[in-house]
Amino acid sequence: LHATVTEMVPYETIVKIDESLKTGEVEEDVAGVLGGKTGKYDIMYSLAEDLPGDTYKQYTSDVIYADLLANVDTNPAVSDMFSKPWGDVTVTSFTSSPATNRVLRVGIDYTHFVTEDGTSVIAADGTPVAKKYGLQPQETFAGYEYVTTRTEANGDRVHVYKKASATPVAPSPATPTTPAAPAASTPEAPATPKTGDTNLFAAFAMLVSGMIASAAAFITKKKNA
Repeated sequence: LHATVTEMVPYETIVKIDESLKTGEVEEDVAGVLGGKTGKYDIMYSLAEDLPGDTYKQYTSDVIYADLLANVDTNPAVSDMFSKPWGDVTVTSFTSSPATNRVLRVGIDYTHFVTEDGTSVIAADGTPVAKKYGLQPQETFAGYEYVTTRTEANGDRVHVYKKASATPVAPSPATPTTPAAPAASTPEAPATPKTGDTNLFAAFAMLVSGMIASAAAFITKKKNA
């Protein structure tokens, strides 16, 4: 009895990011190729294994194929022999070919946050805002005002900002100073002469009056003479 068993060796798909491609674009650099292992076997039923019929029937073709496939996975050498309850097996041929992995390049877009001169927006902690994967909406940054959004040739989205204008603080109106009311001047009361001074003035006045009267009498008397 002869049997040939072949097992396919799958390839892996390697994906690389290519920023020059847009999101959804895929380029195949290397096509994937399946590998394979093939073993050929001679199977001989061993008369020494005098198995009852019911027991032997359990070794169906599926069971025998699974045992041979397991041997193929070990990369056997030609002329290797092994025994199973259902018979003796000799490897008459074995070949294998490796799989070739598939290599793909896929596009991806980024979102950038820059100022009008092309430099990165600076976050509140003082570090430049990094680009983000995918096409993201605009964001708010302290000290910046959003200007516009543009799309680059490679599909990247660029949000443009400018420094926020300082809001002028309206000066508080000066409170007019209320002039102090002039102090009301209190007229000085005429000094009241002392009692002694009053008597002195009266005596002096009487003296002056007496002198004037004497002079008048003298002048009149002289005219009459």
